[in-house]
Amino acid sequence: MSAPQQMLFAEAAAPGNASHGIVVLPGIGNWTVPAGVTTLQVEAIGGGGNTGVISIRGGGGGGAYAKTNAIRVTPGSSFYYSSAAQNDSWGNTSNVAPSSTVTGVLAKTGLNGGAYLGGSGGSSGSCIGDVAYSGGKGGDGNSLDTSGGGGGGGSAGPTGIGQKGGNSNNSTSGGGGGGGANAGLSTAGADASTTNGAAGGTGGQGTIGGSGATSSVAARAGSNTDGNGGGGGAMSNNLYGANGGRETITGWGNTYGPGAGGGGGGGTGTPAGGGASTGVGGGGGGAGASGGSANGIGTPGIVVITY
Repeated sequence: MSAPQQMLFAEAAAPGNASHGIVVLPGIGNWTVPAGVTTLQVEAIGGGGNTGVISIRGGGGGGAYAKTNAIRVTPGSSFYYSSAAQNDSWGNTSNVAPSSTVTGVLAKTGLNGGAYLGGSGGSSGSCIGDVAYSGGKGGDGNSLDTSGGGGGGGSAGPTGIGQKGGNSNNSTSGGGGGGGANAGLSTAGADASTTNGAAGGTGGQGTIGGSGATSSVAARAGSNTDGNGGGGGAMSNNLYGANGGRETITGWGNTYGPGAGGGGGGGTGTPAGGGASTGVGGGGGGAGASGGSANGIGTPGIVVITY
């Protein structure tokens, strides 16, 4: 179990509490409600899709975001949370996923990519929260065995949806770019239509995503302040898709911002792996078509408590 991260919180807190703060809760466990605290605001991002499996060309979907504004709690009681990889993320007053906003919040996971079709992003309609946004769909690879992989979908976040990963459109394409995270100014990853990899999507603050690979230049990773997507791998040489970045959210620290999708792997050569995400809930890029290549690993989600 990862240790909770207790941080100062200077913005609007949950009403009616004698003390205020923000706690970032990775992994699975429980948190003790402090003295003087009777109301929690709880946010969650579901895990990103894709598991590092060989020859899966579809990009993983990004995790959804959900927020419940006011959960009544008792000082000294336990609040339970779970944010495991490739799983829904939730927090609840009892040690089970919630069924209502009265006691908790739940954000859906993005789905793993298929043989060449991208996984769906976590659906806002299946979340539990007063506010919910869907994660981005993973990009598609091509059904032919020579194509690159689709880019991973970006996770949703406090400002909106995650963006779609780019496709690898034909039998001679490089990998698709990873989708940007957390709405704002974010965009979908670009589709690959040449032997070069495609660019990652723009991040939530408007920074352009990582560039796709060429035969002589490796793909560029996304930024770890803006949550933009990783570039896709090329058809030959520089085959790896680059990692997607994460967006920095005030109070969440430098590790746990919404994650952009990883770039898809290039189409020929061994290995041609898809990129991962460095933020929470970002989808991994699909593998290139070559034997021995693996798709990128989607990242676990997170639960964040404001009191």
